[in-house]
Amino acid sequence: YLPITAERFGAGQSMRVAVAPGEVSIVTVVPYDVSRIIVQAPYTAKAGTSVDFDVEVKTRDELPGPHVFHLTLTPERGEPIAWYSRTVAGERGSARVTLPLALNDAPGVYTVTATDVLTGLQGETQFSVVP
Repeated sequence: YLPITAERFGAGQSMRVAVAPGEVSIVTVVPYDVSRIIVQAPYTAKAGTSVDFDVEVKTRDELPGPHVFHLTLTPERGEPIAWYSRTVAGERGSARVTLPLALNDAPGVYTVTATDVLTGLQGETQFSVVP
């Protein structure tokens, strides 16, 4: 995988990666094929309470190993909220993340995006914050 671009390479003994002068590339190798990232959240959460998110790596064949996920929380109209960003480690390709919501979080739909740091693949889900 090229996690910066979420590009997937096939199985094989070697690969070619072109890196222009001044650019950086990261290559990761895992012994299984990651098919997608699943993020689950409750349908609604009350402002001022904590909300749990489950993140899971789905593979085509084998059980996944440890993965690291970067999570962001984005309101319906806006940019990701910095203080809700988290980077978490998960054993066997899964992690549970608890975020305490502020009492003054605006009601509305929020998107949780989880990026698998190893592959660059993303998954997301939405939930509503209610007063």
